[in-house]
Amino acid sequence: MSLYAREMLKETSGSSSVPLRAYLARTAAMQMPGLLPIAPRYIERTVVQIAEAPGFGPNDTPGIKDDPQLLIDVVMRRRKWMLLGETGMGKTSSLLHIARTMAERALTMPRNALIPIYVELKHYCGETTLAQLLVAALRTFSVHAPAETQLLSDAGAHIVYAGLAQPDTRFLILLDGLDEIRPEHQDRFQSILNTVLNSRHHVIIGTGDDGLDDMSRGDMPIFTLEPFGFQEIRTFLDHTLPGDGDCFYNRHLLRNRRLAALAVNPLMLSLMSALMQSRPNTHLSTSNARLFHQYIMQVIRGAADEKLRMGVSPRATLSLLGRIGFEMQERQCVIANVDIVREWRGIPAGNRLDASLNQAMRWGLLKPGVEHAVEFAHPFFLQYFAALQLHAELHRGADYARLIGSRLLNKRWANAIALLAGVMDQASGLIRWLAGALRCPEREISAISPEIREPATPPRAQADLLREWGERLRDSVARVLAQVGPPAVDELVAVLGDEDPNARWRAVEVLGRIGNSTVAASLMLSLRDSNLWVRKSAVNALGQVGDPCAIEPLTALSRNPSEYYLRQDADAALVRLSRPAAKPTNRILEAVNAGAQMDVDFVEDLERIGGTRYPPQHASA
Repeated sequence: MSLYAREMLKETSGSSSVPLRAYLARTAAMQMPGLLPIAPRYIERTVVQIAEAPGFGPNDTPGIKDDPQLLIDVVMRRRKWMLLGETGMGKTSSLLHIARTMAERALTMPRNALIPIYVELKHYCGETTLAQLLVAALRTFSVHAPAETQLLSDAGAHIVYAGLAQPDTRFLILLDGLDEIRPEHQDRFQSILNTVLNSRHHVIIGTGDDGLDDMSRGDMPIFTLEPFGFQEIRTFLDHTLPGDGDCFYNRHLLRNRRLAALAVNPLMLSLMSALMQSRPNTHLSTSNARLFHQYIMQVIRGAADEKLRMGVSPRATLSLLGRIGFEMQERQCVIANVDIVREWRGIPAGNRLDASLNQAMRWGLLKPGVEHAVEFAHPFFLQYFAALQLHAELHRGADYARLIGSRLLNKRWANAIALLAGVMDQASGLIRWLAGALRCPEREISAISPEIREPATPPRAQADLLREWGERLRDSVARVLAQVGPPAVDELVAVLGDEDPNARWRAVEVLGRIGNSTVAASLMLSLRDSNLWVRKSAVNALGQVGDPCAIEPLTALSRNPSEYYLRQDADAALVRLSRPAAKPTNRILEAVNAGAQMDVDFVEDLERIGGTRYPPQHASA
C-alpha cells in the first residue's frame, strides 16, 4: 500500500495529521485565476497531436496526426508530453484545471490516483534536485488557493519527500512556462528537466513556441491546444454576457471574419466580453493590439468614472509600463524585482515609480500581491507594452535595422514585434522591411552586425558566418510575418516571385500558416515552381489554407509518377481538405472580407465546426 493510500485511509482530519488529504482538498477547491473582471469559468478544451515541433524549415512543417481529443482524456492516457499553445490560448488555465480535476479524482478514488503538483517555472530559482523543485513549487502554489488555506512549508515537504520515497507513488508534475525560465537558470534547469523526464512520474510541460527548440526532447509527443470553436465561443459568451451573448455573437462575430478570427483565442474573447459588458455598442477592433488598447482605455475611463485617486497621470503610467515591458522583454524575464527596476534606463526615482505601479495594479495590468516585484497580469500585456516602447523609439528616429533587426535574432521578441505592426498607425513600412529581410537577410545582417565583416576573418569563413546568421534572421522574420497575419499577405505574395528559392519556400510556409484562402491561387502557381522544397511547402500550405479549389491540382499531383517526393504530401493535404474538422479553425482564421453583410458560408463553417466536435443538437443550440 502506497503513501497515498495510507494517508487517504486515515480517519483523522486536519492538515497536520493528514497533510496529503488537506493538500488535495485545497487543490480541488482552488478557484481558477481570473485575468479580467469577469467570472472565470473553465471550458473543456481539446488538443491535437502534431507530428513535429513547429518551425520554418523544409522539414519542419507540422502535421496533424489525430483528430481533436479532450484534454483530460490525453492526461489519462499519456505519461509524459508537451502542451503547446500561442499566447492567450489558455495553457496556464488548462494546467490548473488538470491539477484541480486530478485532485478531485484522488479524493474519491485514492487507490491508483496521481498526486498533482503544479510548478510555475517563472519562479524557478536554480533548484538542483527533483525534491527541491517540487517543495518550492508547493510553497508558491498557494497563491492560487484561498488565502485561509495556504499550504504550510513543512506539510509540502512531507508530501514530496514521503512520496518520492515510496516506489508505488506517482506524482503528476505540471511544468508551466518552459519559455519563462530566466536565462541565467536555463542551463541548470536542463539538467533537472532530464531528471524529471527520466523519473517514474507523469509529466506535462506547458510552453509556447519559444520553449521548444532549447528544452524539448525529440521523443516527447507534442499536443497543441485547439482554438475555441463554435460551441466554446457560444458557451463563453453565454457565461460572460448573460442575456447578451447571442446578440453579440450574431451582430459581431457572424458579420466580421477578422473579429471571429480573434475570438478563437480565449484571451482575445475575454477582452471582447469585458468591453461589451460596460459598453455594449462599442465598435471592436479587428487587431489584437488595438483591441487590447481599447480595453486599457476603457479601464482608465472606468477608474476616472469611479473617481479613484490617481497619484500620477494615466499617460505617465502607460509610458512607464512601456519602458518596464521593454526592459523585461530585453532581459527575458516575466518577474522583476522593484529595486532592480529602479536602476533601469528611464525609470523615475522615488515615490513616482511606486505610485505608477500601484495605479497599474488597480487597473489590473500588473498582478497585485507580488511582494516587492513587478509582474504583468499576462505575458501578452508584457509583450504589448514592449511593442509600445518600440513604437516610441521609432518615433524618436530609430531605424528598423537598428531597433528591430538585432531583436529579431532573439525569438522571444517575435510576439512583441508582431504586435508592433498592430500598434502602428501605418505598418506598411515595417512589413515591407520584414519582407525585404526575408528576401535578402545577408544584407540586413551586415547592417545589424557589421562586426561579422571583420577584415581579419577569411573570406570563406565570413561568407559562411553571414549565411548562417542570415538564415537565423530569415527564420525569425518568417515567424513574425506569420503572426502579423493578413496585413502581410500582399508582401508575401510578392516574395513568391523572388529568385532565391529559400525566400520563396519560406513565403509559401508563412502564407499557409496565415490560412488566408485569397492566396490559394498564388500557392497553386507555386506547385509548378522549379525548386522541390518550394513545391513541397506549397502542397502543405494548400492543405492548411483549406480552399476546395486546390483539390484538383493536388489530386493531379498525387497521381503524377514523376513527383515521387510530393505524392505523399499531396495525399495528406487532400485528407485535410476533406476533413475540415481536423483543423477546425482553418476557415475561421481566414480573417478576410470583413464586411457588414451576413456571410452565409461563414455561418455554415461555424456550425459545421460545432457539429463535428459536439452532438448536433448542442451545436445548433
